[in-house]
Amino acid sequence: MTIDLKGKSSLIIGGTSNLAVAIGKALAEAGAEITLAGRNDSKLLKCSAEIGIEHPTLSFDLQSQVQIQEAISGLNTLPDIVVHAQGGNLGRHRSTAEIEDWEEVFQLNFFSIVQINRILLQRYTECDKTAIIIHISSSSAVHGKGAAPYGAAKAALNHYVRKLGEEFAPKGFNMTGIMPAPIEGTKNNWAKAKVSDPMRYEDVRNMQTLKRFTSPEEIAQVCLFLCSPAGILFSGNVLSADSSIR
Repeated sequence: MTIDLKGKSSLIIGGTSNLAVAIGKALAEAGAEITLAGRNDSKLLKCSAEIGIEHPTLSFDLQSQVQIQEAISGLNTLPDIVVHAQGGNLGRHRSTAEIEDWEEVFQLNFFSIVQINRILLQRYTECDKTAIIIHISSSSAVHGKGAAPYGAAKAALNHYVRKLGEEFAPKGFNMTGIMPAPIEGTKNNWAKAKVSDPMRYEDVRNMQTLKRFTSPEEIAQVCLFLCSPAGILFSGNVLSADSSIR
Protein backbone atom coordinates (compact mmCIF):
# COMPACT_ATOMS: atom_id res chain seq x y z
CA MET A 1 0.00 0.00 0.00
CA THR A 2 1.35 3.40 -1.03
CA ILE A 3 0.54 6.24 1.36
CA ASP A 4 0.58 9.70 -0.19
CA LEU A 5 0.98 12.61 2.22
CA LYS A 6 1.88 15.26 -0.34
CA GLY A 7 0.52 18.62 0.71
CA LYS A 8 0.21 17.55 4.36
CA SER A 9 2.07 19.26 7.17
CA SER A 10 3.21 17.47 10.31
CA LEU A 11 4.44 18.47 13.75
CA ILE A 12 6.56 15.90 15.62
CA ILE A 13 6.96 16.78 19.30
CA GLY A 14 9.90 15.36 21.22
CA GLY A 15 11.76 15.76 17.97
CA THR A 16 15.33 14.85 18.97
CA SER A 17 14.90 11.13 19.64
CA ASN A 18 15.73 8.25 17.32
CA LEU A 19 12.02 7.53 17.13
CA ALA A 20 11.12 11.09 16.14
CA VAL A 21 13.74 11.09 13.39
CA ALA A 22 12.50 7.74 12.08
CA ILE A 23 8.91 9.01 12.06
CA GLY A 24 10.05 12.19 10.34
CA LYS A 25 11.81 10.20 7.64
CA ALA A 26 8.78 7.97 7.05
CA LEU A 27 6.37 10.90 6.77
CA ALA A 28 8.78 12.92 4.62
CA GLU A 29 9.27 10.01 2.22
CA ALA A 30 5.47 9.89 1.86
CA GLY A 31 5.52 13.58 0.91
CA ALA A 32 4.65 15.35 4.16
CA GLU A 33 6.27 18.56 5.35
CA ILE A 34 8.01 18.06 8.69
CA THR A 35 8.43 20.35 11.70
CA LEU A 36 10.38 18.96 14.64
CA ALA A 37 9.66 20.41 18.08
CA GLY A 38 11.78 20.20 21.22
CA ARG A 39 13.79 22.32 23.64
CA ASN A 40 17.31 22.06 22.19
CA ASP A 41 17.81 24.12 19.02
CA SER A 42 21.11 22.54 17.99
CA LYS A 43 19.80 19.00 18.43
CA LEU A 44 16.63 19.87 16.51
CA LEU A 45 18.66 21.19 13.58
CA LYS A 46 20.87 18.09 13.61
CA CYS A 47 17.85 15.77 13.67
CA SER A 48 16.18 17.76 10.92
CA ALA A 49 19.30 17.28 8.79
CA GLU A 50 19.17 13.53 9.49
CA ILE A 51 15.74 13.41 7.88
CA GLY A 52 17.46 14.53 4.72
CA ILE A 53 15.74 17.79 3.84
CA GLU A 54 15.90 21.19 5.48
CA HIS A 55 12.86 21.41 7.72
CA PRO A 56 11.61 24.07 10.12
CA THR A 57 11.95 23.50 13.86
CA LEU A 58 10.04 24.75 16.90
CA SER A 59 11.84 25.21 20.20
CA PHE A 60 10.10 25.12 23.60
CA ASP A 61 10.41 23.30 26.93
CA LEU A 62 7.74 20.67 27.59
CA GLN A 63 8.21 21.21 31.33
CA SER A 64 7.02 24.82 30.94
CA GLN A 65 3.30 25.43 30.52
CA VAL A 66 4.04 29.04 29.58
CA GLN A 67 6.41 28.04 26.76
CA ILE A 68 3.96 25.41 25.50
CA GLN A 69 1.16 27.99 25.39
CA GLU A 70 3.29 30.51 23.52
CA ALA A 71 4.70 28.02 21.02
CA ILE A 72 1.49 26.22 20.08
CA SER A 73 -0.71 29.31 20.13
CA GLY A 74 1.86 31.00 17.90
CA LEU A 75 1.78 28.41 15.10
CA ASN A 76 1.02 30.20 11.85
CA THR A 77 -0.16 27.01 10.13
CA LEU A 78 -2.07 24.27 11.90
CA PRO A 79 -0.52 20.86 11.17
CA ASP A 80 -2.51 18.13 9.44
CA ILE A 81 -0.60 15.51 11.44
CA VAL A 82 0.64 15.77 15.03
CA VAL A 83 2.85 13.09 16.57
CA HIS A 84 3.42 13.21 20.31
CA ALA A 85 6.77 11.41 20.56
CA GLN A 86 7.84 13.08 23.80
CA GLY A 87 8.49 10.91 26.83
CA GLY A 88 10.95 9.38 29.22
CA ASN A 89 11.27 8.29 32.83
CA LEU A 90 13.73 11.10 33.72
CA GLY A 91 15.61 8.64 35.93
CA ARG A 92 12.71 8.44 38.37
CA HIS A 93 12.07 4.72 38.82
CA ARG A 94 10.57 4.00 42.22
CA SER A 95 6.95 4.12 43.32
CA THR A 96 8.23 5.96 46.42
CA ALA A 97 9.78 8.77 44.36
CA GLU A 98 9.19 12.30 45.62
CA ILE A 99 5.95 13.99 44.54
CA GLU A 100 7.99 16.55 42.61
CA ASP A 101 9.54 13.70 40.61
CA TRP A 102 6.12 12.27 39.83
CA GLU A 103 4.96 15.71 38.71
CA GLU A 104 7.91 16.16 36.35
CA VAL A 105 7.37 12.74 34.76
CA PHE A 106 3.63 13.36 34.36
CA GLN A 107 4.28 16.82 32.90
CA LEU A 108 6.54 15.37 30.20
CA ASN A 109 4.54 12.23 29.40
CA PHE A 110 0.96 13.35 29.96
CA PHE A 111 0.14 16.95 30.91
CA SER A 112 2.21 18.50 28.11
CA ILE A 113 0.19 16.41 25.65
CA VAL A 114 -3.12 17.41 27.20
CA GLN A 115 -2.17 21.09 27.06
CA ILE A 116 -0.92 20.96 23.47
CA ASN A 117 -4.00 19.08 22.28
CA ARG A 118 -6.32 21.43 24.14
CA ILE A 119 -4.82 24.46 22.37
CA LEU A 120 -4.79 22.76 18.97
CA LEU A 121 -8.30 21.37 19.22
CA GLN A 122 -9.68 24.79 20.05
CA ARG A 123 -7.89 26.26 17.04
CA TYR A 124 -8.95 23.40 14.74
CA THR A 125 -12.56 23.88 15.81
CA GLU A 126 -12.42 27.63 15.20
CA CYS A 127 -11.27 27.16 11.60
CA ASP A 128 -13.33 24.01 10.88
CA LYS A 129 -10.27 21.82 10.34
CA THR A 130 -9.55 18.22 11.39
CA ALA A 131 -6.27 16.43 12.01
CA ILE A 132 -4.51 13.16 12.71
CA ILE A 133 -3.03 13.11 16.21
CA ILE A 134 -0.84 10.15 17.17
CA HIS A 135 0.34 9.57 20.74
CA ILE A 136 3.37 7.39 21.51
CA SER A 137 2.63 5.49 24.70
CA SER A 138 4.49 2.47 26.07
CA SER A 139 3.91 -1.17 26.92
CA SER A 140 4.90 -0.12 30.46
CA ALA A 141 1.37 1.25 30.77
CA VAL A 142 -0.13 -2.23 30.85
CA HIS A 143 2.44 -4.80 31.96
CA GLY A 144 3.59 -3.04 35.13
CA LYS A 145 7.29 -3.34 34.38
CA GLY A 146 9.64 -0.37 34.24
CA ALA A 147 9.63 2.91 36.16
CA ALA A 148 6.50 3.46 38.28
CA PRO A 149 5.86 7.16 37.48
CA TYR A 150 6.51 6.61 33.77
CA GLY A 151 4.18 3.59 33.50
CA ALA A 152 1.44 5.41 35.40
CA ALA A 153 1.74 8.47 33.14
CA LYS A 154 1.51 6.32 30.02
CA ALA A 155 -1.53 4.49 31.46
CA ALA A 156 -3.19 7.87 31.94
CA LEU A 157 -2.28 8.73 28.35
CA ASN A 158 -3.93 5.55 27.06
CA HIS A 159 -7.22 6.37 28.77
CA TYR A 160 -7.02 9.95 27.53
CA VAL A 161 -6.52 8.82 23.91
CA ARG A 162 -9.56 6.55 24.13
CA LYS A 163 -11.70 9.42 25.41
CA LEU A 164 -10.32 11.74 22.71
CA GLY A 165 -11.44 9.26 20.07
CA GLU A 166 -14.86 8.96 21.64
CA GLU A 167 -15.31 12.73 21.61
CA PHE A 168 -13.59 13.75 18.38
CA ALA A 169 -13.75 10.83 15.92
CA PRO A 170 -17.39 11.70 15.07
CA LYS A 171 -16.08 15.14 14.06
CA GLY A 172 -13.53 13.64 11.66
CA PHE A 173 -10.43 13.59 13.86
CA ASN A 174 -8.17 10.56 13.94
CA MET A 175 -6.96 10.18 17.53
CA THR A 176 -4.76 7.16 18.12
CA GLY A 177 -2.01 5.82 20.33
CA ILE A 178 0.79 3.31 19.90
CA MET A 179 2.26 1.20 22.70
CA PRO A 180 5.72 0.05 21.62
CA ALA A 181 7.83 -2.53 23.36
CA PRO A 182 11.26 -1.22 24.44
CA ILE A 183 12.87 0.60 21.52
CA GLU A 184 16.57 0.39 20.85
CA GLY A 185 18.21 3.32 19.09
CA THR A 186 21.66 4.83 18.99
CA LYS A 187 20.73 7.66 21.37
CA ASN A 188 18.47 6.04 23.97
CA ASN A 189 18.90 4.30 27.31
CA TRP A 190 18.83 0.77 25.89
CA ALA A 191 21.73 1.55 23.58
CA LYS A 192 23.64 2.79 26.63
CA ALA A 193 22.59 -0.22 28.73
CA LYS A 194 23.98 -2.57 26.08
CA VAL A 195 27.42 -1.29 27.11
CA SER A 196 26.97 -0.22 30.74
CA ASP A 197 24.66 -3.00 31.95
CA PRO A 198 24.75 -5.88 29.44
CA MET A 199 23.08 -8.33 31.84
CA ARG A 200 20.01 -6.11 32.21
CA TYR A 201 20.03 -5.46 28.47
CA GLU A 202 19.98 -9.19 27.75
CA ASP A 203 17.28 -9.84 30.37
CA VAL A 204 14.94 -7.26 28.87
CA ARG A 205 15.67 -8.34 25.31
CA ASN A 206 14.92 -11.96 26.16
CA MET A 207 11.56 -10.95 27.68
CA GLN A 208 10.40 -10.02 24.19
CA THR A 209 8.62 -12.67 22.18
CA LEU A 210 10.82 -11.84 19.19
CA LYS A 211 13.93 -11.93 21.42
CA ARG A 212 14.93 -8.47 20.27
CA PHE A 213 14.10 -4.83 20.85
CA THR A 214 11.72 -2.90 18.63
CA SER A 215 13.36 -0.55 16.13
CA PRO A 216 12.39 3.11 15.66
CA GLU A 217 11.77 2.39 11.97
CA GLU A 218 9.16 -0.25 12.79
CA ILE A 219 7.15 2.14 14.95
CA ALA A 220 7.54 4.82 12.27
CA GLN A 221 5.81 2.51 9.80
CA VAL A 222 2.91 2.03 12.23
CA CYS A 223 2.63 5.84 12.43
CA LEU A 224 2.66 6.07 8.66
CA PHE A 225 -0.17 3.55 8.40
CA LEU A 226 -2.24 5.54 10.91
CA CYS A 227 -1.84 8.54 8.59
CA SER A 228 -3.43 6.60 5.73
CA PRO A 229 -7.17 6.85 4.91
CA ALA A 230 -7.69 3.54 6.77
CA GLY A 231 -6.21 5.06 9.93
CA ILE A 232 -9.50 6.74 10.86
CA LEU A 233 -10.91 3.28 11.62
CA PHE A 234 -8.57 3.11 14.61
CA SER A 235 -9.50 6.46 16.13
CA GLY A 236 -9.84 6.08 19.89
CA ASN A 237 -7.65 3.00 19.95
CA VAL A 238 -4.21 2.48 21.46
CA LEU A 239 -2.45 -0.07 19.28
CA SER A 240 -0.13 -2.57 20.91
CA ALA A 241 3.13 -2.78 18.98
CA ASP A 242 4.54 -4.85 21.79
CA SER A 243 6.00 -8.33 21.55
CA SER A 244 6.47 -8.62 25.33
CA ILE A 245 5.20 -11.65 27.17
CA ARG A 246 2.72 -10.45 29.78
